[in-house]
Amino acid sequence: MQQVESNSFTKQKEVCREARLRWLSENCNLEEVEDSYRGIWEANVVPDLSNDTVITAGERLALLYIQSGRTQQADVILKVLGYKCRLAHGILDYPTSSPLESPPNPPCQIYNDYLDPLTLNILRDAFLDPGADYWVHHSYSVEPPSPYYSFVVPLESIDTTSCLGNLLRSLQSTSARLKSSSIQQATAVELWAHNRPHASGHQFHFDTDNEGCGGVVQHPIVTCILYLDAPCGGPSVVTQQRVSSRALADTAWLCPAKSNQLVVMDGKVLHGVVPGKGTAVGRRVTLMVAFWKHIRVRDTGAAARPFPWEASWAQTLLQQVPAPDPTKELRATAPIVVKGVYESVEDNRPWNRAMGLPEYDEIWQGF
Repeated sequence: MQQVESNSFTKQKEVCREARLRWLSENCNLEEVEDSYRGIWEANVVPDLSNDTVITAGERLALLYIQSGRTQQADVILKVLGYKCRLAHGILDYPTSSPLESPPNPPCQIYNDYLDPLTLNILRDAFLDPGADYWVHHSYSVEPPSPYYSFVVPLESIDTTSCLGNLLRSLQSTSARLKSSSIQQATAVELWAHNRPHASGHQFHFDTDNEGCGGVVQHPIVTCILYLDAPCGGPSVVTQQRVSSRALADTAWLCPAKSNQLVVMDGKVLHGVVPGKGTAVGRRVTLMVAFWKHIRVRDTGAAARPFPWEASWAQTLLQQVPAPDPTKELRATAPIVVKGVYESVEDNRPWNRAMGLPEYDEIWQGF
């Protein structure tokens, strides 16, 4: 009997893994993916919550339900899994426009057509191809996700006539529109990148020095997101919630994925990326640049490593380029504002301050 159960668990695990890989592929059949997850979730009258595969299947089925307008069905699953609240359906099943005006002092700004053609092409040479040196060197993986890694560039050491130097100077200048005084105190930047298919998101998190390890939480001044190519993918979501907040965020600013777009956001706020809904072709390729007043460079581990000046991908970024056009105007555009970031799984009502602050493992993000 034990051997039969073991074989059943192994088969479920393989079905779940294959369903995820199909979901991440271009133009997959979402009905087949949904059927696979539903088959695992409904294999027993009472789902076996001691089986991680069953939990994973239930959560992924819930996301498919919400992103296709079936929130009530999703909440039935989430209640069984023990969640009290989740990201709002208006975020997971994200809109493409909004009639709402942004409250004063939004935590992010968006600029379209930000990079000149030469700079954009150089960055794409380094990061666009999933087989490029940057990704291969770090064994980058979407599923299972590879560890976070980043590199630190001291601003005083960068050649301002290089592509990277020009870019950092431009980003610092643009970021002054959000953080006019503190951005001038930046001494270094932290760089990292992602290359993900449509259905891959990024859990909500705070940008911190060394991922918050060591007990002292320090944040960058601003974090910039450069969309090098974005024919697919869900929006980046920025909230006003901070580590010190005593209530969940109630407003979100959605930044739709768009090629050659820049998002500048306050380095202290909670943010993430929603998985793209439906199906789409291509990959969402982004370069992140965080400006720090102080950041410790680490010779071990994966975060905040010394910038590898001699690596081939780094050499691509360090090639000489003409000075940028000083007359080019920034093309600002407004993010999509969503009121109500979280909802109760009990009755689908917006989660408010009176409901208290749930434990982390009681909040379902959807991915």
